Amino acid sequence: MGFNRIEAKFRAKVSIRHGQPNVMKVALVYLLLTSLLSMVVNYFVFDPRDVIRELYYYGYGAEDSLDILNYVWGLYASQIGLFSLVSFALSIYSTIMGFGFTSYALRLSRNEDPELSHIFDGFLKILRVLWMTFLKGFFTNLWALLGMLPGTVFLVVGVVADMDVDALVGLFLLSMVLAMFLGVMATLRYSMSEYCLLDDPSRTARECITQSKKLMKGRKMELLTLEFSFVGWMLCGELLITALSQIWYVAGVVGMVAFNMWYLPYYSVTQANFYNFVSGWSSPFSQGDTDWDSRMKDFNDAFDKPDL
Repeated sequence: MGFNRIEAKFRAKVSIRHGQPNVMKVALVYLLLTSLLSMVVNYFVFDPRDVIRELYYYGYGAEDSLDILNYVWGLYASQIGLFSLVSFALSIYSTIMGFGFTSYALRLSRNEDPELSHIFDGFLKILRVLWMTFLKGFFTNLWALLGMLPGTVFLVVGVVADMDVDALVGLFLLSMVLAMFLGVMATLRYSMSEYCLLDDPSRTARECITQSKKLMKGRKMELLTLEFSFVGWMLCGELLITALSQIWYVAGVVGMVAFNMWYLPYYSVTQANFYNFVSGWSSPFSQGDTDWDSRMKDFNDAFDKPDL
C-alpha cells in the first residue's frame, strides 16, 4: 500500500490540535532558543562577509578576489577567528536542538503528549547525534562527487582535445545535474536516521544510517513528493517575511516566528508520520477512500480521555 500524504498531513493537524502542552508554545520556545538566539549572537559578532560584500559592491571585481581576502584577513584576523568559532558552535548547537525537536515531533505524532523538555533530547546523545550528522553529510557529498566524476573526466579530455566551448559547457552542466540528482537521492536515503536512533537509542550511528537505507528502499519518490507538497507554504512564508522586513526589520522577525510556530510543527509531525508508515509503526489508510469521518473515528477517539 502506498503512502498517503494527505492522510499524514491530516493526522499531523489532529495531533497538533490535541497536543499538550500547546504545540505552538513549544515551537515558540524552540525558535527562541535556536533561530532568534542565532540572530542575536550574529548581531554582536563581526561578520567579515559584510566587508567583502561591500568591497565587491564598490567596484572590486573577481580579478581582485585574492587581494580582497588578503586585505580583510590583514585587518580582521582575530574577528574572523571569533566568527568562525561562533559559527561552528552555533552549527553544533542547532544540530543537537534540531534532533530534539525531531524527538518531540515523533512523540507528538504518536499522541504521547510529549513535554517541552523533549526538545532537549539531543543533549542526551550528543556525540552520537553529531557523529551521525557528520556521516550523513560525508556520504551525501561522496555521492555528489561521484556524479561529478564522469563530467570532470570528459571535461578534461575535452580541454585536451580542444573541443568546442559549447560542448564543454554542456558536459559541465550535465555533470552538475547528475551530482545534484545523486546528492538528493542520498539525502532521501539517509533521512530516517534520526528517527531510527530515537526508536532504538542503543543503535550506533552507522546502524541508524543502514536502517534508514533499508526503510527508504523503494520509498524515496514518496518522500520527495511529500517534500515538494510543502513548497507552496515555504514560498508563502518567505514572501510574508520579506514583505514585513521591507516595512520594518522587527516586523519581519515577528512574522518569521509567527509563521514557523505553525509551519514547523506541521512539517515535522508530517515527516514523523512518514517514518511511522515506512517503519511499520502505523499504516495510513489506502488512497481513494473519501469517508474521512469514518476513517478518523478510531484515531480521534484516542484523544478522548475519561474524566478522573
